[in-house]
Amino acid sequence: SRSSLFLHFLVREVTGMNALLYRMQETLHHLESAIQGRAQVDYDLERVIHSLGHDHVPSEWLKAGHPSTRSLAAWFSDLVQRTEMLDNWIQRYDRSDDQGLALPPIVWMGGLASPRGFIATLTAFYAQHNHWPVHSVGIVMEVTDKSNDLREECSAIQTGAMSQFASSAHVANGVFISGLHLVKGKWDVNAGQLAPALPSDPPAEMPVVLLKVVPLDEGGKDVLQAYPPPHRVGFLACPVYRTRARSDKIPVPTALVSLSAREINCTKTNVAHRGDAEVEGFTNGSAARATASNRGNFVFIASLNTLEDQERWLHASTRIVLDPWSGI
Repeated sequence: SRSSLFLHFLVREVTGMNALLYRMQETLHHLESAIQGRAQVDYDLERVIHSLGHDHVPSEWLKAGHPSTRSLAAWFSDLVQRTEMLDNWIQRYDRSDDQGLALPPIVWMGGLASPRGFIATLTAFYAQHNHWPVHSVGIVMEVTDKSNDLREECSAIQTGAMSQFASSAHVANGVFISGLHLVKGKWDVNAGQLAPALPSDPPAEMPVVLLKVVPLDEGGKDVLQAYPPPHRVGFLACPVYRTRARSDKIPVPTALVSLSAREINCTKTNVAHRGDAEVEGFTNGSAARATASNRGNFVFIASLNTLEDQERWLHASTRIVLDPWSGI
């Protein structure tokens, strides 16, 4: 049912986290037995020892968990925050009267094992709620002027304090998200637009972003006929990746819709039944499609306001990442 979509997503996240923790416990128990002389050191254990000794995350843990280029210490600190977020989310479900909407006030996208699965769940939830065809809805992105500190937000949830965005965990047909970082660019909060950054600047964290689900076929018109792609100065189709390692082949997406009344944009998104997001991009009139599994690096396409020409940002490889760690 519609009300159980987010609950099923949370169950998948918790199940994946438990599998990772079990794998870590199993590996460390094997290592302890080898140190005490009760087990032999095989090839797999040698690799684990080598990784731990060089502050690297063992490959077995990465396979069981989420993609990351962090060092072992930074990865473990991030893992603790992820478990705290899931624990707080579970507590919200325990206290909530509406089990279908027991979302955190601000969803930390960078802490999700399947951020693309969350986008798919969000789309399916509000498509069913409004009786819209799931293949004819899109994601609207609006950058707010609100900053967010994950630890403060988690503390507020634990103490029952009210969120700065109101008591509800969501707005009409949307949710607030955080954890987006701009690479080769920065967000000017006062101007409400993308601004250039120095080549040496680290990834800049963006303010809280509002994601909303909207119908793309209002009035019975095709989205591309009703709202031509913005091939002009003013908007940037910016890909969002999980890490700074861009491994997926993603098309140049220009099927963006500008809603001039709100100065926001959306991108056409189809939702597969298994929770994977399928993004369609249109370039020079021809369609290019990129479909990746939940473990792929690509997440979705964001549209950002800018006064610079799109070519400038494309040449600079400007992009958004959920994990700003460079791995260098």
